[in-house]
Amino acid sequence: MAYINRSTLAYPATNAFPNGIWEDTRDPTTADYKSFQIGVTWINTSNQTVWFMVDRSGTSGTWVQGASAGTGILDITGNSGGAVGADGANNINLIGSGTLAVTGNPGTNTLTVSQNGTVATSYVEDAGSAIPSGGVLNIVGTAGITTSGAGATVTVTAGGTIPTTFTEDAGSAAPAANNLNILGGTGITTSGAGSTVTVAATGAVATTYAETVGSAVPSGNTLNIVGSGGITTSGAGSTVTITAGVTIPTTFTENSGTATPALNNLNILGASGITTSGAGSTVTITPGSTLATLYTEDVGTAAPSSNNLNIVGGTGISTSGAGSTVTVATTTAVPTSFVEDAGSATPAAHVLNIVGGVGISTSGAGSTVTITNTSTSSTTFNEDAGSATPAAGILNVVGGTGISTTGAGNTVTITNVLKTGRSAFSASLSSTQTNVTGDGTIYTVPCNTEAFDVAGDYNNATGVFTCSIAGTYIFNGTVNFSNVQAGMNTGSVNLLVNGVYYNGNTGGPFVPHGGGGFNWNVTAMVQLSIGNTVQMVAAVGTAAKVVSVLGSSPDSITRFEGCLLF
Repeated sequence: MAYINRSTLAYPATNAFPNGIWEDTRDPTTADYKSFQIGVTWINTSNQTVWFMVDRSGTSGTWVQGASAGTGILDITGNSGGAVGADGANNINLIGSGTLAVTGNPGTNTLTVSQNGTVATSYVEDAGSAIPSGGVLNIVGTAGITTSGAGATVTVTAGGTIPTTFTEDAGSAAPAANNLNILGGTGITTSGAGSTVTVAATGAVATTYAETVGSAVPSGNTLNIVGSGGITTSGAGSTVTITAGVTIPTTFTENSGTATPALNNLNILGASGITTSGAGSTVTITPGSTLATLYTEDVGTAAPSSNNLNIVGGTGISTSGAGSTVTVATTTAVPTSFVEDAGSATPAAHVLNIVGGVGISTSGAGSTVTITNTSTSSTTFNEDAGSATPAAGILNVVGGTGISTTGAGNTVTITNVLKTGRSAFSASLSSTQTNVTGDGTIYTVPCNTEAFDVAGDYNNATGVFTCSIAGTYIFNGTVNFSNVQAGMNTGSVNLLVNGVYYNGNTGGPFVPHGGGGFNWNVTAMVQLSIGNTVQMVAAVGTAAKVVSVLGSSPDSITRFEGCLLF
């Protein structure tokens, strides 16, 4: 086998190659040292592994395989204080604090964290006690009390306004020393038990008032005494005065026509199907046949009032009357199918059953259906640090560095997106890119044909490598130019890390070979964090933009490659 990227050019191009790349069908051994220098890259094409010479003596060579599985722990980061690295003995101490103790067992490579103090396992309240579950104790407020948590503190807050002044029918009262006296006046007594104050009358209070005809019951502690037929009423203090009016009707108006008493007598006679009778000061008018006094509907019943029955349409229903006919009609389209989150329902015999599932109950009153969550809903979610409270019924579950979250149905999936293991790639330019520089234009070389890309970190469309595994990488690039002309006095092939110049190869003026051919190489070791980018750029100047970058061919390779060392 042989080097695949040694330059055959005279100065200055030969000096552009700090080290070579050796391809073979086997891995290197310590005996492979005579023709190699530190920094040489050895590619085993049979198993796709990469080796680097890191040390060399007069009798042997030391090779390190790139992209080995796993990564060493260089430091450890706690809740605060930043990253802690190893000491001179490659050791990091983990020491417990407070009620925690850490015990090590070198024989089993184990660290055991345990509590060395007393931790409460049961919390006693005014009524009952609570026991943490899964290391969590929920402190939940009810009846106007809310709770919130931050750090090691739980705050209990009254959720509603507590009155400090009480307004009565006359005047107002304010508590003194957290006490409000509620005392009864004449005929009134008060008593208290628990959270209840009972106000009672000490004597008999009438609740029903019987009249000549019928009886009356006060509503809202008020009894209306209203005069009619020439009678007026008035009240002052505790006295109601009933007075006969001065005007006595002399004409009586009916549905059709009027009647006037003759010799202080007014005849009230029944027509077809109606009979009349009198006793004392009462005239009784009776229908001659059976009239409905109660009307039964789908839900409940209705009874006429003052010989009138109101037939009123509800939502989407209108009613109209003409002669002896009442017409009931729908005012809008009535749905026959109801679509839910999953599936749809169709009423049967004008009835649509709305039934609650697990933890849900439904109830109906009038035209309203109420859907209630009967299970306990958390209002605070405790995390490793702090707690979160939903806002407007929504709790955001967001991933931090290297964590992604997705939701489907009632499930939240939390995924670790950080990758560990190997990362290596090799890509070449498939076709010549013409007239891309020559006037000093910096050209990103898009090596678009991948030989391999172990971790999928290289974008062959943009020519940009994006780090997915933090560590130390080695990158190597070769750019073949054509049509380089005399008078072009500067040129470079550089590596950019996060868009900023990191390492490169610069020279000039040029002494072009046949066809203006020229090739340059760049190699660098780079410490990368996740998300860092590396790309290869090239430029020639300063004349006309006529210089091209050659695509790969049997004797011309434009290539960009790299791998994780450790």
